[in-house]
Amino acid sequence: PTLGGYELQKLAEVYSQKHKRQMPPATEEEWETRISKREKEVATIKSLQSYRLYVEVFPPDQRTEEDPKTPDPRDKTVSKRMWKWNVEKWRLQLKSRCVYSRTSLLQFR
Repeated sequence: PTLGGYELQKLAEVYSQKHKRQMPPATEEEWETRISKREKEVATIKSLQSYRLYVEVFPPDQRTEEDPKTPDPRDKTVSKRMWKWNVEKWRLQLKSRCVYSRTSLLQFR
């Protein structure tokens, strides 16, 4: 059985709560560099055709709690490893939504 977006999100939240670690200290300059890299990753995914299709099929005002949420690049409580996990999870959720949506749209033509 595969997990849906909502289930994956809940699983990640439980995991992060159980495995909460102390973040290593970082200067404000280091954080600005990290945030810049994170914002670039989000922008890259949002520039993909699959994301544009997702936005077309699921406009922001019609989304539910179960829809994929963009990871917050400014969240300083998220470690590098957890950030990578969140971005990959988000990307896969978007991809699965787009594949499902495209299949559904093609069936109704």
